[in-house]
Amino acid sequence: MNKYTMVMVVRVANIRQLMALAKARWWALLARVMWFPPDRRIVKAF
Repeated sequence: MNKYTMVMVVRVANIRQLMALAKARWWALLARVMWFPPDRRIVKAF
């Protein structure tokens, strides 16, 4: 494997990690809104 391929693989892995993190954050936000009445603090944080 040459350097370019390595960089691409690392990039793809990073993107997947970021996507997973974003999804987890979105679900946490959704759960918070479901459990508590959506107040201005949550809207502002979003």
